Amino acid sequence: EVGVGGTDACAITAVTRSDDPVASLDLCEEDTAGHDAGSKRPQEGSDQPPASKRAKHEKKEPKKEEPVPGHRKFLLSGITGIKQEVLQGQLDRSGIPYNKIWKARNKDTGEIWLKDNAVFLKGCKCVLNGTKVHGRVLKMSPAPVEGEAAASRPEDAVEVQRTLNHQVTPLFDMAYEEQIEFKRQLLVGSLEKVTKRLLTEAATGSGVEWVRELSKGPICPLEKMHHSPDLNGYRNKNEFTIGYGEDGKPMVGFRFGRFADGNTNVGCADGVLHTPEEALGAARYMTEFLRDHQTLGCWVPQNHSGVWRMIMVRHNRVGDVMVLVQYSTKNCSKDDLDAALAKLKSFFFEKVTAGAMKLTSLFFQEHNEVGNRANDDSTVALASGESTFSESILGLNFRISPSAFFQVNTRAAELLYGIVRDWASVDKDELILDVCCGTGTIGLCMAAGAKKVVGLELCADAVKDAKLNAVANKVLNCDFEVGRAEDTIPKVCALHLASVTLPPTKDGKKKKEGAEASIEEAKSTEESKGVVGETESTQFGSCVAVLDPPREGVHWKVIKALRGAKEIERVVYVSCNHTAWVEQARALCCPASDDFGRTPGEPFRPVRANGVDLFPHTSHVELVVLFERGACLERTLATAAASAAVKDS
Repeated sequence: EVGVGGTDACAITAVTRSDDPVASLDLCEEDTAGHDAGSKRPQEGSDQPPASKRAKHEKKEPKKEEPVPGHRKFLLSGITGIKQEVLQGQLDRSGIPYNKIWKARNKDTGEIWLKDNAVFLKGCKCVLNGTKVHGRVLKMSPAPVEGEAAASRPEDAVEVQRTLNHQVTPLFDMAYEEQIEFKRQLLVGSLEKVTKRLLTEAATGSGVEWVRELSKGPICPLEKMHHSPDLNGYRNKNEFTIGYGEDGKPMVGFRFGRFADGNTNVGCADGVLHTPEEALGAARYMTEFLRDHQTLGCWVPQNHSGVWRMIMVRHNRVGDVMVLVQYSTKNCSKDDLDAALAKLKSFFFEKVTAGAMKLTSLFFQEHNEVGNRANDDSTVALASGESTFSESILGLNFRISPSAFFQVNTRAAELLYGIVRDWASVDKDELILDVCCGTGTIGLCMAAGAKKVVGLELCADAVKDAKLNAVANKVLNCDFEVGRAEDTIPKVCALHLASVTLPPTKDGKKKKEGAEASIEEAKSTEESKGVVGETESTQFGSCVAVLDPPREGVHWKVIKALRGAKEIERVVYVSCNHTAWVEQARALCCPASDDFGRTPGEPFRPVRANGVDLFPHTSHVELVVLFERGACLERTLATAAASAAVKDS
């Protein structure tokens, strides 16, 4: 995907002995008179160099740049000293697909080829123009086209001063239908990348020859883009940075980009479209407290000084509000910190009593690491109120704690989970494997139509919440297992799927095979950790796996475990990062390989995809893809062929 362009790199400056460049470049017949054909020596007394040397000094015509069909070249300027791979990283984080990119480190300008679609290019400019890359401001502008005046298209002449709204919600200037079309183009770009990667492996007999029929199109149809029911104030969880504004005073809001890209100032979040008033009010009052009611400093990431770091605000649809304040203890005394926290608690509840803000729960969190993100096991202390509140999705209530994962757009999440439930379309003889289950939201929403649901999750606290959610909703056919998915998938499959057995132990002794061994292991885990539900040895003939991983995707060993269980004939993959999903999809679909045993079993095939917009005004979007193989895929292809035959007739 990375190409080298630019005619300047191909040009070689002419070196001549004449002051007249034209005379030195024009070769007339007299210059070569008397030379034998192919002779390299000049005539005696001639001052002309040999022909071979003259050729080296003659000015070469610059190599003509080949146009990329359906694409347009743009210049990325203002980024002197930035390496090409750094620029690629910025583009990958934004999710923007491109045909090729070129950037020399010592050049101010890079080049990028983007799909020539008006709405897509408008979205690219909204996302890229004015962003910082390692402290340098990037500007995207159309490359000069021969015979076309600069900014000849109306959209090329638009210049926008970048604000905090542009940084946090970069698409807010676009009409919502344009946002949806832009995101559709992003997802189609990722689907096409999967096709491109698999084409290199689609040899005859590989099992993925079907990819060749797609040419360079998407790996499967993107059937629909689902709109968010709420466009503004939709986020139920908001994290605000505590720092200093441009005036040097404490500010609680959003930073103007990543700190790694040189952004240090914090701006006021008022007016940011996706942030609700419940969160904005808490941020405003926290700013007031820091400026007028205490003396401790804000966290400064450059030198790791200061105390106050972050405030997180969660709320639900019935009006409960949870606030968590994060601080460092390294730069102040315990007495000073305790006094400041006591003042903060009193300050917030004065606002609550006056009716100025809502506050159901107040938490404090100590965090002394360099990075902003606290570990899942970081201590969270309840200062006042209830330790949790609940939120409902698809008729079920879910317990929300400060660290629990829950989709930030509640009403759009109901659309997402409804699609997953419909695509899994399980019957009473199928097992549902909810990989990366978190607090059990997807698995519990699917439990009514299944005989058994098993959720797998690394975070023990999330599993405890999932079990409590199952009890609260009177769901009796769900079990939850804590541990790495690559370890728990084989164990659960050995318990419930006839063809799978557990691998040998590290000491080389072979484990007992089948359900008996798995039940023993599950019981021992239950005794030691207390997080595994009631174990049954029910055997299933088929299994549906639902995969909803973090942004970076899952480890390759998880893909290996899914491919290695032949009863898993369907995988519903929910991705919040379609760029990272590309390699995950390739690993699920590539031919079976003996190289390190990473891709055993029959390859999967993507059969349908949908986009769900959980994040209006931003470039983020959820991608849902259904993968199938085996008898399940044969039925799907037969149905599609029959439908096509009816249409043709």
